[in-house]
Amino acid sequence: MRCGFRRGGDRARADGGGRLMLDLFPEWRHRIARAAETSSGFTPTPLATLAEQVAPLLNGTPYINGAVTTATGAAAAAEASNQSAAGQAVAAGQSAGQSGVSAVAAKTAQTGAETARDSAQNIGTAAANIIAQAAFRISQGMGGNLPFAWQGFWNAATNTPALTSGAGTKGFAYVVTNAGTTDLDGNAAWEPFDIAYFNGTEWLRGAGAGLPVAAPKFVATVAAQVAGMLLGTASGGNAFEIADAQGYQLTTIDTQGNLSTAGDTIQAGSMRFDADAPGMLQIRDTNGFVGWEIDATGAVQSPDGAVNPSLGPIAFEIVEDGLTGVLVMDRTGYVAFDTTGLFGAALANTPSGFTAAEIARHDAANLARSALLSARRASANYAAPVWGYSYCDSAGQSELMGWFSVPPRTVNTSASLGALMMGSMVYGAESGTNVSTDFVPGGGSSALQPIVGTSYNITTDEQITRPGNQLCAYAPSNVTIVVDSSNAQQCTLTTTDTTTDFTKGTWSATSGQSGTCPGLQVGDTIQMDGFTGDAASNNLQALIYGLTQAYTVNSVSAQSLTLTVASYGNGGSQNPVAVSGVSGVSIQILWAGGYYLGEAQCVQASVSFRRFQLQARGLLTDPSRQLVTYCSAIGGQSIAALSKGANPNIYNRGISAFQTLAGIAQAANVSFGCYLIEWLQGGNDGSTSYATYLAALEAYHTTKAADYMAISGQTTPPRMEIAVLSQFNGTTFDNMGVHRAQVDYCEANPDRAYCIGAVYPAFDYYAHVASNGEAWFGAMRAKMRDELFNGGRIPFCVRMTAATSLGREILVDFQAPVPPLTIKAAGVGQESLTLPNYGLVVVDGSGNTVPIASTALVGELTILITLTAPPPAGAWVYCAPAGGYGADGSSNIFDSDPTVASIPYQWTAGDGTSFPEQKARTSGSTMSLANPAVPYAVQITPGATA
Repeated sequence: MRCGFRRGGDRARADGGGRLMLDLFPEWRHRIARAAETSSGFTPTPLATLAEQVAPLLNGTPYINGAVTTATGAAAAAEASNQSAAGQAVAAGQSAGQSGVSAVAAKTAQTGAETARDSAQNIGTAAANIIAQAAFRISQGMGGNLPFAWQGFWNAATNTPALTSGAGTKGFAYVVTNAGTTDLDGNAAWEPFDIAYFNGTEWLRGAGAGLPVAAPKFVATVAAQVAGMLLGTASGGNAFEIADAQGYQLTTIDTQGNLSTAGDTIQAGSMRFDADAPGMLQIRDTNGFVGWEIDATGAVQSPDGAVNPSLGPIAFEIVEDGLTGVLVMDRTGYVAFDTTGLFGAALANTPSGFTAAEIARHDAANLARSALLSARRASANYAAPVWGYSYCDSAGQSELMGWFSVPPRTVNTSASLGALMMGSMVYGAESGTNVSTDFVPGGGSSALQPIVGTSYNITTDEQITRPGNQLCAYAPSNVTIVVDSSNAQQCTLTTTDTTTDFTKGTWSATSGQSGTCPGLQVGDTIQMDGFTGDAASNNLQALIYGLTQAYTVNSVSAQSLTLTVASYGNGGSQNPVAVSGVSGVSIQILWAGGYYLGEAQCVQASVSFRRFQLQARGLLTDPSRQLVTYCSAIGGQSIAALSKGANPNIYNRGISAFQTLAGIAQAANVSFGCYLIEWLQGGNDGSTSYATYLAALEAYHTTKAADYMAISGQTTPPRMEIAVLSQFNGTTFDNMGVHRAQVDYCEANPDRAYCIGAVYPAFDYYAHVASNGEAWFGAMRAKMRDELFNGGRIPFCVRMTAATSLGREILVDFQAPVPPLTIKAAGVGQESLTLPNYGLVVVDGSGNTVPIASTALVGELTILITLTAPPPAGAWVYCAPAGGYGADGSSNIFDSDPTVASIPYQWTAGDGTSFPEQKARTSGSTMSLANPAVPYAVQITPGATA
């Protein structure tokens, strides 16, 4: 329910001028009384009798006689006190009943009796402990000299620390913490609070004798008295209580976790909840300013300055226009009650929305538009991969390069396939710098070889082979973590499971290696999973962008790791939590998040397209015409910095690589040419306008095509294949100006450029796509190339084409290659999510969000958005915006293309794939190539025209 009201006077009430009072709390507070009854049914052995039973054990042992004499005396005193307490309780009850005293007096008498009884029980417990200790001293004194030397605690279940029969230091003693069957010189039935004592020859067991030693380390079984306060569960009805010395409860936590207090205020951070304010309840900040209150009449009130005070589903809106009255609207904005006399009249003139016939007309027009786009044929005016070496320049920013995309997935490309790269890496050895202007082949040689995904350490400028080849996965039967006392972010992880060896790994099936495989190394990053309870924070955790709770390895041995907690992307980290001997924990290496380049999307794009190409020709291989790909992308660059003539002129990298290919082709007497410029960029153009970016994109394409044509002598220019910027790096400046420019450039130049969609459905690490995502999007590129170069049809993307408003409704029109639209979960960070309103957002002319009541797919290519109020003039609809709009650069809108990637979703335990990715999908499962709606924006047009 949404309640709006207009205020005509200061703090006026609804009946006089616009304040709506709700009496929600007829009873607002209560005092907590001490429980009237306590549990009973326990009949203890009289302590004096117990002392007499123990005394014969003391024969001839003067050291212990004093302790037992003290214990016997204490036991007798406790017994008398206990009986006295019971008598007082009975007398109090009789007095209350016979004399007709007030319930309060009777309660006071009973409380005093209970306190006396509790005191007696405490004395009795102490006496029993002294007796138990004395009994242990005599039994152990028979085998050696006393006193013994306490060494701490011992876990009899796991034998931690390790004790051995017949071996030890004379006098050493341990208190048992966990029951167990570890055999020490014939003693194999250990219980908590037993003592294990070595007399110089053998280990002896003192049953229950460790309680006096361990007591300071454990919580009292009933209630502990600390500084005059009782802490515990004395009443038996709560999980925890704090009471004064007389037993009156001050604060309790019941078994459901509910907190109650006898006080008037609760301080929570900078806010104070005050039940003793002039009203009935106030919430104030530390400066005393009231944020919210329930006044003495029970009415809910907010300060005069509150613009939209809310309570649950009810919202209050104050409009400073001098009107009085109350307006009540439901969640969708329809008026249920109006005393202002204005809104009812205004809304009466507002159209109610689109009819079914109008929606059908829109949908028919959308289907017709998509059919016309699908029928467009490619011309011979632009280049195709027809040369002996057909070159593709993969240009743009780091999203294209394979940042964090480790381990690579495309690793075994056949030499006969004819998909090639120059050198040992597709991106060249200059990729780690943004100042180099020339191509530098990986491995030092530009010789052509099959294109594969590789791993490159940007920090050390070297190609590495460990990711995906050396599997590091460990599942020890027990794990102990000890947190460094001087650095809470560091810890030591150990296991007693000798079948686990952190220094050794396993060779993958694709590595081609045998023999001993190295394991974890200093500087590696690991991930953990399987911890529970408070220790669950040790597990690797997925964030919207990035990961947290990864750990850097500081040192490694067979059963031990020293670690420092680390995080990547926008994630903070929590300090490690100590555990002892826990099971079910998995430990694996983690490559994603480090400064590595891995599976660039152009690799799988080339491999999959080449397969389509050979299939279309009916060939198994074709050495006379092959594909060569180079990734010239550079991280962190605007389109201006990537354009020709910038300083440094990093634009030249693609040109330099093509010149290298020209030399190889000429030496082999093979034709060559450039058929495609692959593009994914825009993350560093957050303040570039639509018009500026559109002009720069066209200039980049035109200039680079001319340069390639000048080198090769080809007569047709290369096409441009554009993936629309998405995910974290998306920009909403100028109403998603960069996104609109990228899409509109392709729409305005069909055949010359085409848009293939967006990469957001894939999992990503802080705007960089995981290796399965890079392989998936490479397959998406290949699908579009197959449609264009083999099928002769110009590809187009799923996108919004128009938005029309009528009343509170907005009808959003779409185009799609394969209708109808479908709604599916998409990758947002490391999670697969269905977003609010499918990733559609309505904003006003200033970019502020306009509330949406509902979103529905109402046709094959039509979506209906219902707002809470008619949209303001100049409003826009955004699809998959980044920033603070709740869509995180993603959408759930796809078409129905049934195509699947030729490469499956894949991972192997220990190859470095994150646990969230492993849990998301089974290795070997297919990856759908349904087309996602691209990030885009359209301005809303008033009216109902189709």
